[in-house]
Amino acid sequence: MIKFSKTKQYKTIQFHFHFIEELEKDAFAYRFLLTRLLRAHTDFLKSQKDFNKQLTSLYSLVIQDSFYLLENKAITKLTFSMTDYHFVDDNQLFGQVIGFMKDVLFDRKLFLKDSFNEVKRLCQEYVLSIKDRKFDYAKERFTKLMYPNQEYAHPLTGTFEEISNIELDELYDYYIRYFSQASLLLIVDGNLTANDEKLVKKVFEPYTKKALPTFESLALKCANQQFSKELSDTHATFIFVGYSLPITMSDDLYYAAVIANIVLGGFADSRLFLQFREQLGLAYDVESDFSSDRQSLVVFANVENYDYMNAYEELINIVNTFKTAGITNQELTNAKEYLVNVLQSAYDVQQRKAFEIFMFECLGIDLSNSHTIGKVRSVTIEQVEDVLDLLEYSCSFILHGDEKYET
Repeated sequence: MIKFSKTKQYKTIQFHFHFIEELEKDAFAYRFLLTRLLRAHTDFLKSQKDFNKQLTSLYSLVIQDSFYLLENKAITKLTFSMTDYHFVDDNQLFGQVIGFMKDVLFDRKLFLKDSFNEVKRLCQEYVLSIKDRKFDYAKERFTKLMYPNQEYAHPLTGTFEEISNIELDELYDYYIRYFSQASLLLIVDGNLTANDEKLVKKVFEPYTKKALPTFESLALKCANQQFSKELSDTHATFIFVGYSLPITMSDDLYYAAVIANIVLGGFADSRLFLQFREQLGLAYDVESDFSSDRQSLVVFANVENYDYMNAYEELINIVNTFKTAGITNQELTNAKEYLVNVLQSAYDVQQRKAFEIFMFECLGIDLSNSHTIGKVRSVTIEQVEDVLDLLEYSCSFILHGDEKYET
C-alpha cells in the first residue's frame, strides 16, 4: 500500500517504508544485521565510501532505520529524508532519489562479502558494548524480568551468538524469502506534485501488492511480584519498576490511562517529579511510561548509589499512594492541558502525520487531533480511578554501584 500526505509546511520530503512481518524472535538478529547492510552498499555502489558519496550528492539524503514490535507483528522501518527539490531548484533530484531508494531496498543481488563481514563485526561490537551502556543494559535486564520467556523480552538486536551464527548466504536468503515478501506500507510526506505521486506509484507499487496483515493484541504475561538487583561499576543507580496495566489503544480507558501516566510521572508537574525529585531530592531523573502495546506502566529513576534502597522504597510508596488515593481535579486539568498542548505542537515534527496514517491503516485507530483532543478532554476522574484499579505491581530491577563509583 502507498499513501501520500501532501504538505508544504516542511523543507524535506520523507519516504517511510514499513516492512511488516510476523513476530518471531529468531528473526530479530537478521533484521538488525540486514538494515545496516542495506545501507553499506548497493549493486552499483560497491563500498561504504561510494554509498556515502552518493548520499552527499543527493543533497545529503538522510537514511534512518528502526525496528520495533507492535502487537503480534514486527516492523522494520526505513525513512529517507530528502531536501524538497523546490528549494534547491533541481527538478532531477526527486527522480534520482527514487532510483537510489529502489537500488537500496529492492531486487538486490547477493551482498558483498567484505561489506557483510564489516557490518557483522560492527553489529557484534555494538551488542557486546551493552554493559558499557548502563541504561540500555539495565533496561534490557528489566525487560527480560518483566516478560519472562516471551518475544517482547528478547533483545531487538538479537544476541551476540545469534548474530555470530549468521552467514552471508543465510542473510541473503532471509532478504529474498522474508524481508522482500513482507507486507509493505509506504508513506510519502511533503510538497508533492501529481507527477511525483505518479513516479512513486510506478516504481514502488509492484512491491506493495501484498495486503497489510491483521494486527492482534498479545496476551502478554507479566512477571508476578519479582525483584532483582545487580552490582555494576556504574556511577549512579538505575531503578526500573514495572506494573501490569492491561489497556490497549482500542480500549475505552486508553486516554484515561495516558492521563494517569502523565499525572504520575509524565511531565514536570507530575507526582514523581515534584515529590521524589524536588521534595525528597532522591533522583537525577524520574519518570513513568505507559505502553498500551506492552500493556504495562514502567517507572524509572536514576539515583545515588549510596541511598538506592531508600530511594526505591520511597518510589514504591509514592506509586502505592497514587494507586489508592487517585488524582485531584486540578491534576486532571493540568494533565489534560499539557497533553492537548503536546498534541497541538506535534505537527511541528514532520513524522507525526506519517505515524497517524500508519496507525489508521494498520490498526484502524484515529489519532488525528480533531479526534484525539476530544477524547482527552472527555476523560473523567472516575475513568482514571478505573485505570488505577487495573494497575498491578509486577517486578523491579535495580542496577547499582558501590559508593566508590560515585562522582
